[in-house]
Amino acid sequence: MKNIVIGGASGAVGTGIVRHCLAQGHRVVAVVRDEAKKSHLQAGLGEAGRFPGELQFVAGAYEDEAGIAHLQAQLERLGPIDIAIASLGGWYQGPPLAGLPLADWHTVVNNSLTSHFRFAKVLMPLLEKARGGAYVMINGGAAEFAAPHSGVISVMAAAQKMMGQVLHQEARAHGVRVFGVAAFAHIKTGRSAGVPGLWLSAEDIAAYVLNLVENPTPATEHYWHKLQSSEDLP
Repeated sequence: MKNIVIGGASGAVGTGIVRHCLAQGHRVVAVVRDEAKKSHLQAGLGEAGRFPGELQFVAGAYEDEAGIAHLQAQLERLGPIDIAIASLGGWYQGPPLAGLPLADWHTVVNNSLTSHFRFAKVLMPLLEKARGGAYVMINGGAAEFAAPHSGVISVMAAAQKMMGQVLHQEARAHGVRVFGVAAFAHIKTGRSAGVPGLWLSAEDIAAYVLNLVENPTPATEHYWHKLQSSEDLP
C-alpha cells in the first residue's frame, strides 16, 4: 500500500485517478477545496467501501502562504508521502487569444498554472524532507499544440510543462522524482465513458502513473511522458 496525495481530486480526471488508486488498494488522501468538493467526489466514487484502498480527505484552499503552511501541516501528520499527483486545471473555449477578456485570462491562470504552483509549494518540501517519493503533474496535448479559441489553455499547459521540468531538475538532489504525464488523446469522462476506440480514461492515466513510479527503468526516468492513445499503456 502506498500513500498517494491527489490534488484536483474532485475533477473529472481526478475522480478517475482516485478511483483507480483505491481499487489497487492504496491509501489515498484527496485534497479538496471545501465540503462541497468533498461531497462531489464522494458522489462520483459511489460507495467508497467497495474499494480495497483507504480514502481520506484534507480540505483547504491553500491560496496564500498561511493556507499552504496549514495544508502542509495536515499532510505531514498523515505520514510519509509516496506519490503526489497534481490533476489540476480545466478547459476554456472563447474568443481568439488577443481578444480574451483580461478577467478570463486571470481566472484561467489562477485555476491552472497558479494552482499547480501552489500545490507544488505544498508537496515538494514534504517529499524533499523525506528524501524520496514521486511528484506527477497531469498535463495535456495543448502543452505542445496550439488550440485556436482555447489558446490560453495552450499557454498555461506549455508553462506547466516547463514548471515540471524545473522541478524535475531541482528535486533530483533531494532524491525526489518528478514527472509530467500528458494525455494527447481524448479523455473519457462520465458522458463519454462508453466511447469505443483508442480514447483514454482517467483510470488509464492513473494506471500509467502507478506503473511509471513503481517500475522505474532507465528509459522511463525522463520527465515528459506522452500518452497518444490506449496503445501507449503498459
